[in-house]
Amino acid sequence: MGLFDKVKEVAASAVDKAKDLAEDGQAKVKILTLETKIKDVYTEIGKAVVEAGGVLPEGGIAEFLEKINGFKAEIEAQKKLLETTPKEAAAAAEAAAEEVVEEVKEEVKAE
Repeated sequence: MGLFDKVKEVAASAVDKAKDLAEDGQAKVKILTLETKIKDVYTEIGKAVVEAGGVLPEGGIAEFLEKINGFKAEIEAQKKLLETTPKEAAAAAEAAAEEVVEEVKEEVKAE
């Protein structure tokens, strides 16, 4: 494998690592957004209770629970995405990059 091929390979690995990190960031932002939406539903519940004179409106809780459970399911899906993002691949890419750097140094010394 030539030097240029090795450099291309390391660059591709770096791009993959950056994509993984971006996906992680997007998942974390989505989780925070969903958690905020859950808090908003809790606020809606409180408002509904106050407007109903201090009692929970009959049949009104099901709609709120449906929203909250939907958001919680989405959060769990995002957490699973974070778990399955290949962290080992990032470490392998970094190790490969270090290896190529060492090989390049040796080739430069030989020339």
